[in-house]
Amino acid sequence: MEDFLKKILYTGVGLVALASEKLQTTIDDLVEQGKLSKDDGKQIVDEFLASTSDKRDEMESKLRSVVEEVVSKIQFPSNEDFDKLHKRVEEFESRFRETTEDVLNRFGISSEGIVEELKKRIEVLEDKLGFKKQQADETSADGEPVEEAPKTRAEVEETPPADGE
Repeated sequence: MEDFLKKILYTGVGLVALASEKLQTTIDDLVEQGKLSKDDGKQIVDEFLASTSDKRDEMESKLRSVVEEVVSKIQFPSNEDFDKLHKRVEEFESRFRETTEDVLNRFGISSEGIVEELKKRIEVLEDKLGFKKQQADETSADGEPVEEAPKTRAEVEETPPADGE
């Protein structure tokens, strides 16, 4: 919708520019032929440009009204609404962390230990699936250069299936 409106606006601007050029050439020709004085020609061009400027302002105002009407019907959340939702999400995350730590503590499990264990399990699964950690220097965990690194998760997901799969 926005692109369509921009195209209409740009088309109008282009037409006005084309008309202005054509008018200017016609006026110049009439001045050269002596059928019109230079001052009269300048006045005609100035009036035309003023008129088109007024029309442009009018069209922009109408376009702005249409866009505002469309936007008001969409009912985007306000910044205040967004901030309230963001705060609620943060509160839920905090409560989730606290509850998780509480449950783990009741079973005598350190939350740090569980996180490290989960990271190790994820690494094992990624190795089995052919994923690699994206490293800036393309070295393995032991510091050795990686000649042909396994694919990243994104590369694996983007790879189209082979024929017959």
